[in-house]
Amino acid sequence: MPSLPADLAKVIELAGVRQPTQAPTPQDWERLEAKTGLVFPSDYKQLISGLGKGYFGMNLRFENPADSYNPLSHALLLDHLEWFKGIMACTSLKFYPEEGGLVFVGHIDRHYFFYLPEKRSKNLRQLVWIDSNYNVVYPLDGSLPSFLYKLYMGEYPKLFPVKLEDLRATIWHDRPFFTAHKA
Repeated sequence: MPSLPADLAKVIELAGVRQPTQAPTPQDWERLEAKTGLVFPSDYKQLISGLGKGYFGMNLRFENPADSYNPLSHALLLDHLEWFKGIMACTSLKFYPEEGGLVFVGHIDRHYFFYLPEKRSKNLRQLVWIDSNYNVVYPLDGSLPSFLYKLYMGEYPKLFPVKLEDLRATIWHDRPFFTAHKA
């Protein structure tokens, strides 16, 4: 088995999940990508597959194609468009299934996380955080595991110091790093 990127390994270690429940298989990811026409980042797939169903801190959830209740799917992405009507009304942002549209992958309260496809490609690469309290869009550097680890450890570059500290407090406050779904 190939070694994991350093920040992904740190996140999985901090989460402490030994036997993930509802962990997606390679076939789950292949079905999702075939149906959506998108290619999810390998570190995202490894993170969700390594942790299975669960949430970070107070309830930061990332979508999982093996979730027995509400799996990440083409239909779920279309259903979630309703959540973003306010953002769409105030910005020029495009959302999946529009060409080049943001692809929803996670949320806590009114904070949403997306991937933006590369230009003229279906490869999802750029991680984006939208604070819908203020309809502000923040492109984030690096991978989702890197962002989570650095945010949790207070090591994220001080590009948005107040907003990131608020987000960090919203997610973790006095909660464990990750809570796995019980089988």
